[in-house]
Amino acid sequence: MAHESKSFQQGFSVVELMISLGIIMLIMSFVAPGLLKLVGKGNVASTQNTLKLVNQAILDYKMDVHVLPNKLEDLDKRPEGVQGWSGSYLPEKMQGQEILDAWQQPIVYKKNERGAKKSYELYSNGDPEKEEQKIEAN
Repeated sequence: MAHESKSFQQGFSVVELMISLGIIMLIMSFVAPGLLKLVGKGNVASTQNTLKLVNQAILDYKMDVHVLPNKLEDLDKRPEGVQGWSGSYLPEKMQGQEILDAWQQPIVYKKNERGAKKSYELYSNGDPEKEEQKIEAN
């Protein structure tokens, strides 16, 4: 009896690999936008939380010192000539550094003129890649 030897190659052919990659890329094209949207919502929520913490620090500062801070740094380091200041008003994780939003951009604080509807503004400019995404403290 003749012994037939058949040679079988192990692994995948280039065509099979290309088809598999094509299917994976097609699936990712549907999934990726949703994931990016979720990441964006997370950054907005994180920034809103940061703004709430800073807003509370501003209110605590005003309660002790009886005036609004001139700049956000006044919440962490005692400004010269200020009476009633009682230590850093910021949470420990924010002390000693610039206050940034989730996109690593500085939080904006503006003290308004006397008689203005709001005595100060506190906000983030949001995602630097998107225009007009201002996130304000509530």
